[in-house]
Amino acid sequence: MERMEKAESSLPFLIALLLLASSLEVGGASKFERQEKDRVLRLPGQSFNVSFAHYSGYVTVDDDPGRALFYWFFEAVEDPASKPLVLWLNGGPGCSSIAYGLAEELGPFHINADGKSLYLNPYSWNQAANILFLDSPVGVGFSYSNNSQDVLTNGDKRTAKDSLTFLKKWFKRFPQYKGREFYISGESYAGHYVPQLAQAIVRSQKLTGEKSINLKGYMVGNALTDDFHDHYGVFHFMWTAGLISDETYKLLNVFCDFQSFVHTSSECDKILDIADKELGNIDPYSIFTPSCPGSVTFSKNKLLKRRHSVGGIGEKYDPCTEQHSTVYFNLPEVQKALHINPAFAPSKWDTCSDVVNENWKDSARSVLHIYHELIGYGLRIWMFSGDTDAVIPVTSTRYNIDSLKLPTVTPWHPWYDEGQVGGWTQVYKGLTFVTVRGAGHERIEGVIATARLGFRLVSPLRFFLFRPCFRLQDSRLRSVASEERIGFTFSQWMIERSLLWFASRLPNPLHVNVSDRPPASQNIHICFSDIDKVPFFSAMAEKATLLPFLHSIPRDQTGGVKRHPTRPWQSREEDRRQN
Repeated sequence: MERMEKAESSLPFLIALLLLASSLEVGGASKFERQEKDRVLRLPGQSFNVSFAHYSGYVTVDDDPGRALFYWFFEAVEDPASKPLVLWLNGGPGCSSIAYGLAEELGPFHINADGKSLYLNPYSWNQAANILFLDSPVGVGFSYSNNSQDVLTNGDKRTAKDSLTFLKKWFKRFPQYKGREFYISGESYAGHYVPQLAQAIVRSQKLTGEKSINLKGYMVGNALTDDFHDHYGVFHFMWTAGLISDETYKLLNVFCDFQSFVHTSSECDKILDIADKELGNIDPYSIFTPSCPGSVTFSKNKLLKRRHSVGGIGEKYDPCTEQHSTVYFNLPEVQKALHINPAFAPSKWDTCSDVVNENWKDSARSVLHIYHELIGYGLRIWMFSGDTDAVIPVTSTRYNIDSLKLPTVTPWHPWYDEGQVGGWTQVYKGLTFVTVRGAGHERIEGVIATARLGFRLVSPLRFFLFRPCFRLQDSRLRSVASEERIGFTFSQWMIERSLLWFASRLPNPLHVNVSDRPPASQNIHICFSDIDKVPFFSAMAEKATLLPFLHSIPRDQTGGVKRHPTRPWQSREEDRRQN
């Protein structure tokens, strides 16, 4: 009898536990069920299979007006559970990250000239990380609001606020990515979006104590940063590149206020028109590549909009890829596959929104102060710049960096790709700057060297996997990432048993002695690219497992350790001593 009473008394508790477990199970299932509803099974024009999952859909960032941002997320090709998460933002303001970042630059799917079929991008960043593309703010791409006034009142502040809200809600939809190493990247006007969002994340988490967004750093390319330095750098670049006359350059410096192009004088407008005529019908975003027939030439309005075009060089360069996107993303079957709600779909999808651009309400004159704040928080920053862009040129970026007055860690030096100079780089305290030789404003992956740079730029994030830097003499796996490299000889036994201890315990940067003898043919020759001084190496060999990271080699104060072009294990200084 007593046992029955105890059983009866414990029954409500057991029922409560069962209900709780059931609710947790249902809640967990519904959480992933919402995620699965966003899964994209196959796209129209996709004639190939892929090994990675991808998702697209909306995240509501403000319930009252019904403001929702559209995203497209690609898991990494291999082992997404161990790879970082990267958010990509395009600029404008008013241009779609789906149209440019995804479909023309670093996304896995690119669009053929027919506007109906796809091909797989061999340089997609999802080979190395999980990539999240976001159309922001509302009115851009497939992002929408039920209140038409929202599209007319966008600006820097609300864009950062909405993007932060998006991330918080997106992590709830994809809880497996909470706490994952997270990086923000973008280009052009995203030079505002990226640091402003990073600042919003840092400040929000400092205020609330929440750490679900594990922000580690950010990258920006050809980035709008500070009005004065950006505009001064544009005129300087156009003159030094031979795009405008000496007289026009002098007049621009006399009559134009570098602080702003929004409130220019009539005299400055006249000189800008002259400069426009002198430039001719070139693509100002990539001055050495052909322009798409019928495209608009460089002008004051184009400079203000920072509209996206295409860049890069190569035999298969297509200057009209923007038109391919316009055709493809307007196809009803494509929109259906991407879970676009017909009730909220734009009547005509476009790569950039003139309405958003022309009604932008607030734009900071400078975001340089944010750089100092975030470097102080320990975030790592990378700035990269294609050197054939006349809209936000390399000169503008260099003026911006110089104004930060950061101490130099690694002096200016070239970096190499397959024996050719790929560009130049300099490392500062908290910031790394890299130029890309022959690349324009957009499509920095347009050539092989600049495509690899995309992975080298993210290599400090510990997911440089595209071009493993090692040589295995008795294996089919042979790859050398750079002519400028340092060779080491380890036995396979030492690699298998000692490399983990070796790499994980020594300080950064790793100080080692370079052997003055060629590596033995039966052993592995490991080489290191020194584009940055942080962990980045990952590769698998037949009989030896190399670590996911190794420390790169520090340079000396004279500009770095130079290796002999045909004997990389021997420095040029050693070569001179022998001769």
